[in-house]
Amino acid sequence: MPVKADSTHGVVIQIHVLRDTKPGRYKKELLVSLGSEQSPVPFSFEVHPTTLPERQPLESVHWMWAQPENLTSGELPEWWSERHWQLLEQAGRQLRRFGDDTMYMPLINGEDALIQVRLGKDGSYHFDHSRFDRWAELFFGLGFRQIAGKHNINLGPRVHVLDESTGKKRRLLKDPKNREAWLAFIPTFYDSFHAHLKQKGWVDR
Repeated sequence: MPVKADSTHGVVIQIHVLRDTKPGRYKKELLVSLGSEQSPVPFSFEVHPTTLPERQPLESVHWMWAQPENLTSGELPEWWSERHWQLLEQAGRQLRRFGDDTMYMPLINGEDALIQVRLGKDGSYHFDHSRFDRWAELFFGLGFRQIAGKHNINLGPRVHVLDESTGKKRRLLKDPKNREAWLAFIPTFYDSFHAHLKQKGWVDR
């Protein structure tokens, strides 16, 4: 970024301390470069004789929103594009560094849902779990122990289905206040979801 003369800028330094590092004060230098000029800036940090357990006794989760605009201040990628998945992975890695072991995730909410819902011509519902599988495998691979689904109490008005009769996507509830229709749909979704988790061996996660 452009730097103006006679201005002050801050720098955040993240230091990974190995578990067997001896306690004490460590002195280092940060080499600052501007064009062909370089200047060493001394700094120090303290390592305390405290080691946290590798597995924390408490579960920890921050609510990471999957919307592309919440993951970058740069050019917004398309939903579920490779760039979107890269940003999700970067955010997940940072949350793991913070100590999170549970990943909060969307389920069937929104037009670009993680789990896509299809309404058959016979009125039956079908669920595409392919994005969900990639999501789970990504964050399990980063070290998350479990995943937590989005709350469902007010989810109904935001669920969209692909209607095979018209070939178009529409809201599940034609009347967003129709609680009976929502409560009738929920068991269908969870029965399918549980069967899929069981097939993948993720029921306890």
